This record gives sequence, C-alpha cells and structure tokens, in this order.
Amino acid sequence: MTPLDPIRYHETLEVLAPILEGVVAVGVRVASPFQRAQIAERASPVGADLFRPDGVFDYTVDAVGNMRIARAWRDLVPHVRRRWNLVPGDRLEGLELEATEVFTAAVVDGDADPATVVVQRWFDAAIGGR
Repeated sequence: MTPLDPIRYHETLEVLAPILEGVVAVGVRVASPFQRAQIAERASPVGADLFRPDGVFDYTVDAVGNMRIARAWRDLVPHVRRRWNLVPGDRLEGLELEATEVFTAAVVDGDADPATVVVQRWFDAAIGGR
C-alpha cells in the first residue's frame, strides 16, 4: 500500500479543480433535463459526498460522456477518498447551504455559469486559494 502523501493529496485537488470546473460547465449545458435533475439531487453539504461514487461530480463526469475525462477522474479521486478515510481530519466541508441552493437551481435551469462559479469557489477554499 502506498503511504499517504499530503503533497500528492493537495496536488490532486489542484489537478481535479479545473477538470471538475470544466465538467460542470460542459455537463450542465449538454445534460438532459433528467440528468440535470439527477446532478442537482446529488449536491451535498458534505465534502466527502461530492466525491463519492455516484455523487455529484461522478454523475456529472458520466453525463459529459468524455472517456478521457472519466479516466482522469477515476484515476485521481481514489487518492482523495483514501486520504479522507485514513485521515478524517482532512475531510473538506461540502457546499454551504446557500451555495448548494445556487448550484442546484442553476443546474436544474441549465445555467452552467453560476454552477461553475460554486465549484470554483469550493475548490478555492479547499486548496486554500489559487
């Protein structure tokens, strides 16, 4: 088993940030109304839930339908999940209630810009500013 590396964890979040911002920007635009409802339903105030299998990011990656992005997601996110499982104090907060409401309303309406801003702000806070 690979040892936990806090630098790799931080770098993984830095790599995931633009990928997931792009995924939300594209996914909200191309998703069907049903898919958008499913994405919105998965928005969560629990940070780990954002990264769970079949969570908001996982589902949005699938909605985009790009195999390279899906592969990058599936290669990177297990390291984040593993770190959170073994170092629970590193778990990041999820979306604040107001941000969750903005995100879900924007997704349901098919308005990618505000949804993407919520994701950008979450990653900015998670990474400690970019």
